This record gives sequence, structure tokens and C-alpha cells, in this order.
Amino acid sequence: MTKQLWHDGMSSEKVLEHYGYEDINEPHVAMGFWTKESVPERIKNLSDGLLSAIDLNKKVQVIFEYDPDFPRAFLRIKGTKEVNAQ
Repeated sequence: MTKQLWHDGMSSEKVLEHYGYEDINEPHVAMGFWTKESVPERIKNLSDGLLSAIDLNKKVQVIFEYDPDFPRAFLRIKGTKEVNAQ
């Protein structure tokens, strides 16, 4: 299976491995793989979409992983709302 690479040569698998994650198939978990350069703006805008994505009837966990020596940051939000994709 070929990993899809972004313009910077990174993939979701490489980012997850760098930050120590293995299982990415958890229900109600949203993930973001932000370029290092986009982090300041995305952090400022995070609250805009966060409340609409999380389910406040569940435990919620928001983890932000950043390494200045790595091309991508990782955002993991556990406790998101169910999405009915039809």
C-alpha cells in the first residue's frame, strides 16, 4: 500500500509515528496534521470549529503535539460528535 504524501513529503502515517501514535481507527476522534508554518493562525482559529465538533455529553480530550524540528504538528480531538455520512 502506497502512502499518500503531502507537498512537504510528509504523510499522516509519518506524523503519527513521529508523535508516538499507532492506532488511528478510533471512533469519535478527529485529527489534524498542520504544517509548522500554519500553526500560529490555526491555533488562533481553533475555538471557532472546536465547539461545533465536540460532544459535550462525553469526556473530551484535546491533544496538541508540536515539535519545532519536525515539519508537521498534530492535533487529536477525542470525544467528537457522531457524523451521519450518507
